Amino acid sequence: MNMNEALNMRMKDRDRLHIIRNALAHRFTQIKAAKLLGLSHRQVQRICAAVRRGGDKEILHGLCGQRSNNQLNSEMLGQALSALHHPSWEGAARAVLA
Repeated sequence: MNMNEALNMRMKDRDRLHIIRNALAHRFTQIKAAKLLGLSHRQVQRICAAVRRGGDKEILHGLCGQRSNNQLNSEMLGQALSALHHPSWEGAARAVLA
């Protein structure tokens, strides 16, 4: 990830990152960070190690921003929608889409 690339984070993720950064800067202990985040001490240790190793993006889930495995490709989706608009599906299309 480039330094110029922006991270899309929810407020919850930003708050979590802020607490982890404070724990890494020794402003408070990892145990206190665990209580604030509602996680175990071990989980906070793991997250702190990941942030040290990989940066801020490690707060986010690994699959965040990736395409779903179950998503139809755009060509197949277009074929399905065009088939539904075909005149032979005139009455049934509403029932199928409902």
